[in-house]
Amino acid sequence: MPRVNKDSKATKRTSAKRTAIAGQASPARRHQLTAQELQQLAPIPETLRPGLDVLFVGINPGVVSGVKQLHFGNPQNFFWPGLFQSGLIPEAIQPEDGHRLAAEWNMSIVNLVQRTTPSTSDLSRQEMRDAVPELCRKISANPPRVICFVGKGIYEIFVGSSKITLGLQDSVYDLDAPLNASLVAEPLRTKTR
Repeated sequence: MPRVNKDSKATKRTSAKRTAIAGQASPARRHQLTAQELQQLAPIPETLRPGLDVLFVGINPGVVSGVKQLHFGNPQNFFWPGLFQSGLIPEAIQPEDGHRLAAEWNMSIVNLVQRTTPSTSDLSRQEMRDAVPELCRKISANPPRVICFVGKGIYEIFVGSSKITLGLQDSVYDLDAPLNASLVAEPLRTKTR
Protein backbone atom coordinates (compact mmCIF):
# COMPACT_ATOMS: atom_id res chain seq x y z
CA MET A 1 0.00 0.00 0.00
CA PRO A 2 1.52 3.38 -1.00
CA ARG A 3 2.29 5.82 1.78
CA VAL A 4 0.48 9.14 1.74
CA ASN A 5 2.21 12.18 3.15
CA LYS A 6 -0.57 13.77 5.17
CA ASP A 7 1.63 16.79 5.92
CA SER A 8 1.82 17.76 2.25
CA LYS A 9 -1.99 17.70 1.96
CA ALA A 10 -2.28 19.84 5.08
CA THR A 11 0.32 22.26 3.72
CA LYS A 12 -1.60 22.59 0.44
CA ARG A 13 -4.87 23.22 2.33
CA THR A 14 -3.19 25.80 4.57
CA SER A 15 -1.63 27.54 1.58
CA ALA A 16 -4.98 27.60 -0.24
CA LYS A 17 -6.66 29.04 2.88
CA ARG A 18 -4.03 31.78 3.17
CA THR A 19 -4.56 32.70 -0.47
CA ALA A 20 -8.34 32.75 -0.02
CA ILE A 21 -8.08 34.74 3.20
CA ALA A 22 -5.76 37.28 1.62
CA GLY A 23 -8.29 37.62 -1.22
CA GLN A 24 -5.60 37.19 -3.85
CA ALA A 25 -5.14 34.71 -6.62
CA SER A 26 -1.86 32.84 -6.76
CA PRO A 27 0.83 34.50 -8.93
CA ALA A 28 0.37 31.87 -11.65
CA ARG A 29 -3.40 32.36 -11.69
CA ARG A 30 -3.15 36.16 -11.73
CA HIS A 31 -1.25 36.08 -15.02
CA GLN A 32 -3.25 33.55 -17.03
CA LEU A 33 -4.15 35.47 -20.15
CA THR A 34 -6.05 34.54 -23.26
CA ALA A 35 -4.22 34.38 -26.58
CA GLN A 36 -5.84 37.69 -27.54
CA GLU A 37 -4.71 39.36 -24.31
CA LEU A 38 -1.17 38.09 -24.88
CA GLN A 39 -1.15 39.56 -28.41
CA GLN A 40 -2.21 42.95 -27.06
CA LEU A 41 0.74 43.23 -24.68
CA ALA A 42 3.24 45.83 -25.84
CA PRO A 43 6.90 44.85 -26.27
CA ILE A 44 9.00 45.48 -23.19
CA PRO A 45 10.93 48.76 -23.61
CA GLU A 46 14.61 48.39 -24.47
CA THR A 47 17.39 50.81 -23.60
CA LEU A 48 20.03 50.60 -26.30
CA ARG A 49 22.97 52.88 -26.92
CA PRO A 50 26.45 52.41 -28.31
CA GLY A 51 29.16 51.58 -25.81
CA LEU A 52 27.20 49.56 -23.26
CA ASP A 53 29.56 47.44 -21.19
CA VAL A 54 27.23 44.42 -21.35
CA LEU A 55 24.13 43.72 -23.41
CA PHE A 56 22.12 40.78 -22.11
CA VAL A 57 20.02 38.98 -24.71
CA GLY A 58 16.99 37.00 -23.55
CA ILE A 59 14.71 34.84 -25.68
CA ASN A 60 11.34 36.53 -25.09
CA PRO A 61 9.19 37.90 -22.27
CA GLY A 62 7.20 35.50 -20.14
CA VAL A 63 3.68 36.39 -19.07
CA VAL A 64 4.66 38.04 -15.78
CA SER A 65 7.32 40.12 -17.56
CA GLY A 66 4.89 41.08 -20.34
CA VAL A 67 2.16 42.13 -17.91
CA LYS A 68 4.57 44.10 -15.70
CA GLN A 69 6.52 45.43 -18.73
CA LEU A 70 9.78 44.45 -17.01
CA HIS A 71 12.66 42.30 -18.22
CA PHE A 72 12.87 39.12 -16.17
CA GLY A 73 9.86 40.40 -14.24
CA ASN A 74 8.90 37.15 -12.53
CA PRO A 75 10.21 37.27 -8.95
CA GLN A 76 11.05 33.55 -9.25
CA ASN A 77 13.49 34.23 -12.11
CA PHE A 78 17.13 33.94 -11.07
CA PHE A 79 18.42 36.65 -13.45
CA TRP A 80 18.45 39.56 -10.96
CA PRO A 81 19.86 37.65 -7.95
CA GLY A 82 22.41 36.01 -10.28
CA LEU A 83 23.50 39.38 -11.62
CA PHE A 84 24.27 40.54 -8.09
CA GLN A 85 25.86 37.25 -7.01
CA SER A 86 28.13 37.35 -10.07
CA GLY A 87 29.52 40.70 -8.93
CA LEU A 88 28.35 42.54 -12.08
CA ILE A 89 26.23 44.89 -9.98
CA PRO A 90 27.11 46.05 -6.46
CA GLU A 91 23.72 45.47 -4.84
CA ALA A 92 20.73 43.16 -5.16
CA ILE A 93 17.85 44.72 -7.07
CA GLN A 94 14.33 43.68 -7.99
CA PRO A 95 12.91 43.56 -11.54
CA GLU A 96 11.17 46.88 -10.86
CA ASP A 97 14.61 48.47 -10.48
CA GLY A 98 15.87 47.11 -13.81
CA HIS A 99 16.09 50.62 -15.27
CA ARG A 100 19.11 51.13 -13.01
CA LEU A 101 21.04 48.62 -15.09
CA ALA A 102 21.52 51.15 -17.90
CA ALA A 103 21.43 54.29 -15.79
CA GLU A 104 24.00 53.27 -13.18
CA TRP A 105 25.96 50.28 -14.48
CA ASN A 106 26.04 50.78 -18.29
CA MET A 107 24.30 47.47 -19.06
CA SER A 108 21.00 46.67 -20.73
CA ILE A 109 18.66 43.88 -21.84
CA VAL A 110 17.01 43.04 -25.16
CA ASN A 111 14.92 40.09 -26.27
CA LEU A 112 15.36 38.06 -29.42
CA VAL A 113 11.58 37.83 -29.88
CA GLN A 114 9.40 40.64 -28.59
CA ARG A 115 6.21 38.57 -28.32
CA THR A 116 5.10 37.56 -24.81
CA THR A 117 4.34 33.87 -24.35
CA PRO A 118 3.61 31.63 -21.36
CA SER A 119 6.73 29.61 -22.19
CA THR A 120 9.61 29.79 -24.65
CA SER A 121 8.32 26.46 -25.96
CA ASP A 122 5.41 28.48 -27.42
CA LEU A 123 7.89 29.97 -29.92
CA SER A 124 8.85 27.97 -32.98
CA ARG A 125 12.52 27.62 -33.84
CA GLN A 126 11.68 29.31 -37.14
CA GLU A 127 10.19 32.35 -35.35
CA MET A 128 13.34 32.64 -33.28
CA ARG A 129 15.64 32.23 -36.32
CA ASP A 130 13.58 34.83 -38.19
CA ALA A 131 14.22 37.31 -35.35
CA VAL A 132 18.03 37.01 -35.50
CA PRO A 133 18.57 39.55 -38.33
CA GLU A 134 16.68 42.23 -36.37
CA LEU A 135 18.75 41.44 -33.26
CA CYS A 136 21.91 41.76 -35.36
CA ARG A 137 20.73 45.16 -36.64
CA LYS A 138 20.09 46.36 -33.07
CA ILE A 139 23.52 45.22 -31.94
CA SER A 140 25.27 46.68 -35.02
CA ALA A 141 23.61 50.05 -34.46
CA ASN A 142 24.50 50.02 -30.75
CA PRO A 143 27.64 47.93 -30.34
CA PRO A 144 28.30 46.87 -26.74
CA ARG A 145 31.64 45.73 -25.35
CA VAL A 146 30.21 42.31 -24.44
CA ILE A 147 27.07 40.44 -25.49
CA CYS A 148 25.80 37.96 -22.92
CA PHE A 149 23.22 35.47 -24.17
CA VAL A 150 21.04 34.49 -21.23
CA GLY A 151 20.99 30.77 -21.79
CA LYS A 152 22.59 28.21 -24.05
CA GLY A 153 19.47 27.80 -26.22
CA ILE A 154 19.39 31.41 -27.36
CA TYR A 155 23.07 31.34 -28.32
CA GLU A 156 22.47 28.14 -30.32
CA ILE A 157 19.71 29.93 -32.23
CA PHE A 158 21.95 32.97 -32.78
CA VAL A 159 24.90 31.04 -34.21
CA GLY A 160 22.77 28.41 -35.93
CA SER A 161 24.46 25.45 -34.28
CA SER A 162 23.92 23.22 -31.28
CA LYS A 163 27.64 22.42 -31.12
CA ILE A 164 28.69 25.16 -28.73
CA THR A 165 30.54 25.37 -25.46
CA LEU A 166 29.49 27.49 -22.53
CA GLY A 167 31.50 30.47 -21.38
CA LEU A 168 33.55 33.12 -23.15
CA GLN A 169 33.49 32.52 -26.90
CA ASP A 170 36.53 32.79 -29.16
CA SER A 171 34.58 33.90 -32.23
CA VAL A 172 33.93 37.51 -33.08
CA TYR A 173 30.90 38.01 -35.33
CA ASP A 174 30.38 40.39 -38.19
CA LEU A 175 26.79 41.35 -37.49
CA ASP A 176 26.55 43.28 -40.76
CA ALA A 177 27.36 40.20 -42.89
CA PRO A 178 24.57 38.82 -45.08
CA LEU A 179 22.55 36.36 -43.06
CA ASN A 180 21.38 33.03 -44.40
CA ALA A 181 19.49 30.05 -43.06
CA SER A 182 22.49 27.77 -42.65
CA LEU A 183 24.81 30.16 -40.82
CA VAL A 184 23.17 32.96 -38.94
CA ALA A 185 26.19 35.00 -37.91
CA GLU A 186 29.38 34.89 -39.96
CA PRO A 187 32.56 34.47 -37.86
CA LEU A 188 34.77 37.48 -38.58
CA ARG A 189 38.01 36.33 -36.99
CA THR A 190 39.25 34.23 -34.12
CA LYS A 191 40.75 35.97 -31.13
CA THR A 192 43.82 34.54 -29.49
CA ARG A 193 43.95 34.56 -25.75
